[in-house]
Amino acid sequence: MKHTYSVSASIFAISLILAPAAVSQLQTSVLKAEPNSKTTSFFTLTNPEDAHILKAPMKAGGNAVTLHPVINNAADDNVTFVGAVTKENGKLAVYGAEDQGDGIEFSVPGGTYDFFAFGYSNDLYQTIIMIHENVEVTNGTEISFNTADATNSTALSFVSPYGTDLSLGNNCQVGSVFNMISYEGEQIFYGKATIGREAQRVVRSNFTDSKFEYTRLQFLGSTEGAFTMIIPVDFTNSDTGSSASNWQTTKRTFTDTPFNLRVHQVAEEMGMTYDEIAYNISMYTILYKGLPWGTEGLGLETAAYSANNVGIWQPVDYDGPFSFLMYPTGSAFGGPNSCMLAQPVCRGAERLEQLGVNHIGEGFMMNSADSEAIRSNPLYAAAPVDKPLGNCAPAIVMAPDGATVSIGCIGRYGEVISLDSWDMCENVDPEFMDMWGGQTNEITVKLNDKIISTDRHNFPDGINWNAGGTYTIDYSTDNVLIDGVLAGETTARVTYDSDTYEGEIPSLTALSFTDSEGNMTDRLGEAEGSNIRLYASSMTFHSSNSSYPYLYYGYNTPAEIKVEYSPHGTDNFKELTVEANPADDFEPGYGSSYIADLSGIKEKAPDGWFDLRVTVTGNNDACQVQTIQPAFNIAELAGLTSIETDISDVPAEYFNLQGVRITNPEPGQTVICRRGSKSEKLIVR
Repeated sequence: MKHTYSVSASIFAISLILAPAAVSQLQTSVLKAEPNSKTTSFFTLTNPEDAHILKAPMKAGGNAVTLHPVINNAADDNVTFVGAVTKENGKLAVYGAEDQGDGIEFSVPGGTYDFFAFGYSNDLYQTIIMIHENVEVTNGTEISFNTADATNSTALSFVSPYGTDLSLGNNCQVGSVFNMISYEGEQIFYGKATIGREAQRVVRSNFTDSKFEYTRLQFLGSTEGAFTMIIPVDFTNSDTGSSASNWQTTKRTFTDTPFNLRVHQVAEEMGMTYDEIAYNISMYTILYKGLPWGTEGLGLETAAYSANNVGIWQPVDYDGPFSFLMYPTGSAFGGPNSCMLAQPVCRGAERLEQLGVNHIGEGFMMNSADSEAIRSNPLYAAAPVDKPLGNCAPAIVMAPDGATVSIGCIGRYGEVISLDSWDMCENVDPEFMDMWGGQTNEITVKLNDKIISTDRHNFPDGINWNAGGTYTIDYSTDNVLIDGVLAGETTARVTYDSDTYEGEIPSLTALSFTDSEGNMTDRLGEAEGSNIRLYASSMTFHSSNSSYPYLYYGYNTPAEIKVEYSPHGTDNFKELTVEANPADDFEPGYGSSYIADLSGIKEKAPDGWFDLRVTVTGNNDACQVQTIQPAFNIAELAGLTSIETDISDVPAEYFNLQGVRITNPEPGQTVICRRGSKSEKLIVR
């Protein structure tokens, strides 16, 4: 097959894509879902201002020397990039160029340089790195590399946390390779290959000890899990790689939505197994010296791997500059825009640690005005990891995006439910929409109370947002099935005057609940001592003033917050007392913290379920109102007060104070006993 190379305009890089015979060529953006097998890949680079981060090759000024490096490729080798490194005024200066088909040419100021060459074998099984050090460059200097000199060979092996050899075409379905080259401890270059068959197993060099260093960053999606590895390569060793020890792993459970169940049904209707049309995607972020350097999403159709189980490996006592964030993923259909993403995890002292970040949308909510450094909200960092994610009617986050808003869905534990906010037309040809049951959400846009769009695919790019006047955006999703049996829905409306709102959109940014014992859960055994914990903000959208601009949100305290509850399925909303909780205010991603006490709720509700309505008013009269149906459960209030029946013969059901059903309550245990529509709290004797 033809190999595709590309150089990023903003960063010093080579990106290469390799696909197996059974899988079509990878692309650099998320692909539309089609019947044939394929892999999808995208990679997004961030550019912190720090001088040590990878940068584009520099351009020489006056008195430059033009170089034409000569490359002698041995059979099956292909070197495509040559770079030169020196220090100018105490800082690294990097020059170089890629072979565009007619040789390599670049210019440098006269001086002393260390050169490196990078490439692959034609079958991509080998990576090639060569150097020439202390080269004095003047007019007429010739630089040449011969791959036959790359005789030092280091084989790479990948062993899972469970002691299994990981290999593509066997127990791995897809992989991604980052060949990272640094100089005196500073990263200067990377070469990336996305692979669908066994490749990138050997690194060859013409040196063992040098100012240059090489680190392999590896991702493999396997039947055992989605794994990332940091492997510094010592060229004095003939083999290296990960081992079964020093892994840190974690697993999340995701709920199937009605849409996911429809995918199972389509498979059955087509006479196929679910795995034959299933899709999985993994998301991870590479950090360099603690700052996000790039994020990749890598997915595969028709060959499932366990993206909900993730692991990160590095050598014992590793103190290098690289680290990974991984996002356990589930309930996927066609990409990160149509799945569920758990809170990211990173390596800790003993185990993977969960980060409390709001990573809705493009991830801009993770950035701050002063930095792209990741800041973790302790409330969501401590969210339980053993609860099924997405098992709720989501909260809706509406954030400013130019003259319009972006819309995202977030679950009770900070998980992003993009499956509920996605435009299916991004992944599915419109003529096949009905086969999948249609869009998972609806959006209606009004201007001065006149409907101007009801087409989900038309939002937002097909709408004129500069007409002037009052815009109203109505959003709803009913792609909700709680506990596999209870249908739900969330509706939200945001209204703003484009002439006066000054780019500020008010919104709920996170919603959770705590029971009487302080546990984060929406299954509350009793009302007394239980609380709603919510974040809200009146947000603005900005670009940083740094050398490498990035996008971020500003968080202003809303003018007003109103929270109401109602027994599920009724419209009997009553207002709750809401108190500001400034001790838990948090930026970025969240904004102002509020608490609403549920202790005053006394009325019964169907099976204990209650709806919630939250109104957030901004500082320029913009307003968001959303209704979450249902939002939380209070087991002791299960029942319908309007229905009176003889329940003496109805079997008793028992629940603990967290609302979990108990088969055999133990003596001395406090439980909720339910008979028909009647519930009471009692101590088992």
